[in-house]
Amino acid sequence: MSASSLIDAIITICVPPGEVESVRQRATDLQRQAAKPTPRVRVATGADPTVSGLRSEIDRLRQQLLATQDELLAERRHQTETRRSEWNSAAIVWLLASHHARAQAQVEPGASATVVANLERDLRRTEKERDAARSALAIAQRRIRDLEAHRAVDVVAHPPAALDTRPERTASGFVPHATRADLETLERALRSADPDGSKMAAVLRRALDFPLDGSRTGRFRWDQLSKVERATVGTRVEIELRREFGLERGAQLAFTFGGIEFDCQYSTKPAGWMIAPRAAGGILLLLTAEDRTSTWSGGLVRADPELLNVGRNRDGKITLSVEGRKAIRWLHRDAALPNNVLVHLPQPDLDAIFAPQSAKERIAELLRRAQRQPISRTTAATVALQDDYGRRVREAHRLVAAEGIVLLNGSPRGQQIARVLHLPVPAGDEWISVRLTPWDDHDENTPFVEADGLRWVLAKPDDPVLRAPDLLR
Repeated sequence: MSASSLIDAIITICVPPGEVESVRQRATDLQRQAAKPTPRVRVATGADPTVSGLRSEIDRLRQQLLATQDELLAERRHQTETRRSEWNSAAIVWLLASHHARAQAQVEPGASATVVANLERDLRRTEKERDAARSALAIAQRRIRDLEAHRAVDVVAHPPAALDTRPERTASGFVPHATRADLETLERALRSADPDGSKMAAVLRRALDFPLDGSRTGRFRWDQLSKVERATVGTRVEIELRREFGLERGAQLAFTFGGIEFDCQYSTKPAGWMIAPRAAGGILLLLTAEDRTSTWSGGLVRADPELLNVGRNRDGKITLSVEGRKAIRWLHRDAALPNNVLVHLPQPDLDAIFAPQSAKERIAELLRRAQRQPISRTTAATVALQDDYGRRVREAHRLVAAEGIVLLNGSPRGQQIARVLHLPVPAGDEWISVRLTPWDDHDENTPFVEADGLRWVLAKPDDPVLRAPDLLR
């Protein structure tokens, strides 16, 4: 692709329709100016700072244009792959449907129904694949809208008043635009805004759940996502960070907080962060999360040249060296990630949970098999396969109450009961199911709650089954 074609594509995608022609004309003028031979100027020790500033501004714009090219090409590949997947699935559904119709027409009255049953099973499976492709396309479209709303890229020259006065490039090609004091200032600001890491953990939980789209797909594991869908998580982390912490957009990097600019890099693997060229020399917020262990880590590092590996991938991105990983200032390491209970259940329990046709029955089975651990709204929506999961949870609770199972929510009363019974304390958007039994021959030190004139304790497997009390009224 030629430079002119690429610039035209960037303008077409990023610039509002009413401004396309004026921006295109401005870009053409800039290209013509760039094509003119520029006389060499020898700059003395006391050179005019305006010349130095212009050179830095040109370098900054060149890096910004390269970053924009990477993003546009990635978005185009994302859209193309997703739409191709949907078209292929739709074609397969059409062929199977035609085959199914022909097979039904050819089956003799006394023939076996095995062929028809097999075709119907294949058709249902293919329809699920089609729905998954549509879900991936919807995610891609939402991602593009979020990018358009949150990443306004300026590809034209800035007025002189906005010239960059940072030092010129070093011999290694990097622009050192962050100091150690900047790193310490940002660390203090983030620790003050999120002392226990709960905000950052919630950001990562939402970002991981977003591409799974459980209420429509029933998916809850990372390996159920396509490569295209996994690529959306990093962008989603940035969007959720901006919303949770109220971050402003930086002039050169993604965010500014406490007066300091920084970029965010997310990786599912520790030390797998890929650093864009524009972020080299700046401060990076490095994040990683693992659903299987329900842990996350986050830290800050200044991406100095000596902390980066020499090699780059085909997109020009760089990784931290061993020394760079040692230099990370960890905000939180192996901290608790909000639990995705479905990931930790054995396969027989998962099969039993998803077997019923009714959403209420599926939720009831979840309450039976995932006791004494937090159940999030996302998990309930995934099992219910609908957005109206709250009603299904209430219906399921009435169903399992006859089995002695109570449901504690994140209300002050529910949290108090959980503490008394030494259970995990549910957050505001979580539930905990647990079977209770009347206190009888239990140890006198066994924790209990009182309801309906009885003392209730956590039930053991061999305790009698009695209707559960209403603890939250």
